[in-house]
Amino acid sequence: MMSQELIILVVTAASIGFFHTLLGPDHYLPFIVMGKARNWTMMKTLWITFLCGIGHIGSSVFLGFFGVALGIAVTKLEIVESFRGNLAAWGLIAFGMVYFVWGLRRALKHKAHEYSHSHANGITHMHHHVHTKEHAHVHEGEGAARLTPWILFTIFVLGS
Repeated sequence: MMSQELIILVVTAASIGFFHTLLGPDHYLPFIVMGKARNWTMMKTLWITFLCGIGHIGSSVFLGFFGVALGIAVTKLEIVESFRGNLAAWGLIAFGMVYFVWGLRRALKHKAHEYSHSHANGITHMHHHVHTKEHAHVHEGEGAARLTPWILFTIFVLGS
């Protein structure tokens, strides 16, 4: 049976974790947005969110054990935690900006356009061309969809 102190510690840690996540939209909005943008199923979104959460918590626990093992004072660990938090924040901003540029480039590239077409008899006319409908060329950048969860995981492991 758990001791009174351990029960209080577990309930306190769970409560702090719950409110930490609830009050920090940076802890759930990336998953909502990426899930929607990538058309992930609810199960895939929850699974990726869960794994990123485990990485997020695990890296803090690792840092705590590392500090205890080396006998580093709590104030010195706070400096490392602060740096980690800043690194994660800038990572999310950079990821968002790169994703924005990628999406903008993709939207402009796939805009409907026209090109001229000449026949052997000398007649030239214009063709309307759209990349979003059925077509016979290979799609670019499909590997990026597999990379997105790993980027989110890395950012949340670094985050505080």
